[in-house]
Amino acid sequence: MDIYQVLGEVGLTKKEGEIYTSLLQYGPLSTLALSRQTKIHRPALYKSIDDLIDKGILRSTIQGNRKKFFAVPPQQLVNYIKRKEHLLESSLSLFTAFIHTKNEKP
Repeated sequence: MDIYQVLGEVGLTKKEGEIYTSLLQYGPLSTLALSRQTKIHRPALYKSIDDLIDKGILRSTIQGNRKKFFAVPPQQLVNYIKRKEHLLESSLSLFTAFIHTKNEKP
């Protein structure tokens, strides 16, 4: 299993995996530099960056007058998985209630 397959298994898309690994390898990059590095067109890149920031996997910083993005350390990917696990565990009662409601006869 390669790194992209692992990232896919934990919920990242192919583009998100390419962005994350590029930023791990090269450090903070602007959107233009990241687009050139990953060969992902900027409109798609912006969406993937926003999604990764929402997941807590990317962060941004201002260097000079430019906004640059950087990847969190791989150890913090575990936090992302734990948040998803906690959400699912705390929502199990909702699923259970839904199942019992649908099984009742009118």
